[in-house]
Amino acid sequence: MPNHTTDKIGRFLVEELGTPQDSSRNNSTTAILVYFKSRWGEVDGYLPVLKKLKEAHPDCRMIAVIGSERLADSVEAQPLLCNELKQIVDALIRLPPKTQKAASRIFYRKWMRKMASWYHRKCVRLSWRPVFNYLKNERIELIIKDHGNDNAFLLKLQSMFTAKCVSAPHGTGIYLEQPEANFRKQKNIKVDLFLAGDTSEIPSFKKTLPQTTDIQAVGRPRYDRWWIEHLAQLPCFQSSEEYKLAQQSQRVFLFATRGPSPSFFPTSVFEYLVKTVAETVLSQPGSLLLIKPHPQQDLKPIKSIMAQYDSSRWKISSLQTMQLSHLSDFVICMLSGVILDALAVGKPTVEYFQYVKGQDYFLKDQNGKTISTYNHLGLVATAERKEELEELIEDYFNTDNRSERWQKQSDQALKFMKLDNQSSMRAVEAIERALR
Repeated sequence: MPNHTTDKIGRFLVEELGTPQDSSRNNSTTAILVYFKSRWGEVDGYLPVLKKLKEAHPDCRMIAVIGSERLADSVEAQPLLCNELKQIVDALIRLPPKTQKAASRIFYRKWMRKMASWYHRKCVRLSWRPVFNYLKNERIELIIKDHGNDNAFLLKLQSMFTAKCVSAPHGTGIYLEQPEANFRKQKNIKVDLFLAGDTSEIPSFKKTLPQTTDIQAVGRPRYDRWWIEHLAQLPCFQSSEEYKLAQQSQRVFLFATRGPSPSFFPTSVFEYLVKTVAETVLSQPGSLLLIKPHPQQDLKPIKSIMAQYDSSRWKISSLQTMQLSHLSDFVICMLSGVILDALAVGKPTVEYFQYVKGQDYFLKDQNGKTISTYNHLGLVATAERKEELEELIEDYFNTDNRSERWQKQSDQALKFMKLDNQSSMRAVEAIERALR
């Protein structure tokens, strides 16, 4: 990047990555602003769309803003996603990572942040003034943002520009209407175009989005084959420790975890699932267990459990989930959107989880048993106990008599997830229609 320059405005770092700043920031150049505020899953999901959008409109200036302190702190821990983002956009605005001393201050602790929420929001709002001054000369015609209420930054930005607003769902989940769920209209939100994954999800989103929002089912761009192949061919992936370990192992298992939650996932269940997966996988000679934790998961409990096993045969990884699925022979997931990532790569996938009764935000089968959306759609094999998991693993690797369940799983994923390599372009075309 010969034109790469980094400046500081107020608390923020501004990296100019494309054309020189003085020649591009003028009223004759159309700009697209992409705003991330919640999680890296947003970045991950939007990247293929941004790439295709930039290819279709190379003269359009694209500016990415990472507006979350948590995301800013995790940039260094997600080099793949951050580097891919920098390859696409012309400018990146973000907070610098906090030092260890600053990160441990009492003001940023969760229990204190809630008490000081008004003061914190006020400080953050004032700190954005240099960014607004930086952006005021841009001709922003499109704002791409995450799904959720518009915060103070977005409200101010939307008052400065008459831009169209495009949004998409969080992360990789499937969103279906659940009869007993309590849907609430989101407040302070402007969305002109919402990019849903499937037509079956549109009724759920209609209940939360403004009536004027155009909802288009475009598929899931992150599962386009060209994008999956791109991720698998990146030099940083092929030179990774996980890649080398996988090449040396007879069987590779991916285990996608999430931390325990007092509302629907007790600690005892978490410990049981982790221990039984480790026992089942590592009992097989030459096997490797790759563990992909949820981005917001505390790693101490899982590290404590795994410490009793040979450290050369398991690894907690921060690689992108489809890259890890590419390395794996078999994928085991707690309740996780990684199920879709693994299916997109074509890997056999099991949901290994135990649901607590009385959870209205999940679905129920014909017998009233709590199940996930993935189970409801026939996308995934399920197990609750170690014996069931062992049976499914044996069923898949028994090449003499492999059951039809795995082919049915693959066929259902192809049908529901629209794995036709066109989702990114459908999203771009929908955005272009909204701008006309």
